[in-house]
Amino acid sequence: GYIMKPYQLITVGDQAISIEFPNEINPEINLRLQALAKIITADKVVGVQAVIPAYHTLLVTFDAMRITPRKLKQQLERIIADQLAAPLPPK
Repeated sequence: GYIMKPYQLITVGDQAISIEFPNEINPEINLRLQALAKIITADKVVGVQAVIPAYHTLLVTFDAMRITPRKLKQQLERIIADQLAAPLPPK
């Protein structure tokens, strides 16, 4: 039972992290990203400035004076793990 993470966290410049899912036309990925965008916004994660969803990626911009990329990645990992474990919202 080896579980591959279905996403990657990529640091973009010094003030953004991109959550990247496989580049495939998959409505489930899109629903998950939209749900994640809502959760990250609602959780008011310290330092997060904007959450910008695209088709299979979610860009999270942050204030480097308030949170380090490493800390933010840890928080995002936790949020994503919870979200991936949850059932998808009904359509």
